[in-house]
Amino acid sequence: MTTAETKTSRSLSQSVIFGLILGFTFLGSVLFIKELFVALIALACAAGAWELSTALRQKNWYVPRIPVTAGSALVMPLAYIGGELWQWLGVLAIVAALMLWRGVQLVLSHASFKRSFSEIIRDFSAAAFVVIYLPLTMSFAALLIREPAHDEVVDGKFWIITVVVSVILIDSSAYLFGRKLGKHPMLPKVSPKKSW
Repeated sequence: MTTAETKTSRSLSQSVIFGLILGFTFLGSVLFIKELFVALIALACAAGAWELSTALRQKNWYVPRIPVTAGSALVMPLAYIGGELWQWLGVLAIVAALMLWRGVQLVLSHASFKRSFSEIIRDFSAAAFVVIYLPLTMSFAALLIREPAHDEVVDGKFWIITVVVSVILIDSSAYLFGRKLGKHPMLPKVSPKKSW
């Protein structure tokens, strides 16, 4: 076994162990401790919002990272506790707060940081996109995990488990097939080993 293969094998085994730990934590939280599940998706959503707003900044789309991260984490407990109304009010409040935050930044910033009207609208749109794409979408999982209404037949936790298991199976299968049968590199500069 070469050094590259050993490094890949060790990395794969560590990934599998981490995946199993994460999987058991996910299942335990969905099935037994719903509040832990809400905290996990709030944490994941906050991390994703930070990462997405950072990526948008690299392309000169300014999204305020601190308020979008805090707001993204806040939507999950709002949806879990207050239902659909609090979910939507929370999302709208975050979008409004981000626009206000960005507006105040533009007013108080130095002349070298001034932007054109189209760039300001683009920044507002990017902020709204982050909030709609991540916290709004993920908050539906918080709605599903709530106690089912008396007339509902299926509990929402089984929908969540089905979606997550489907994604895991599809992603793992694509990885294995690409590793064993792939001949064409997907993105050689970014990830030289990924193929299809």
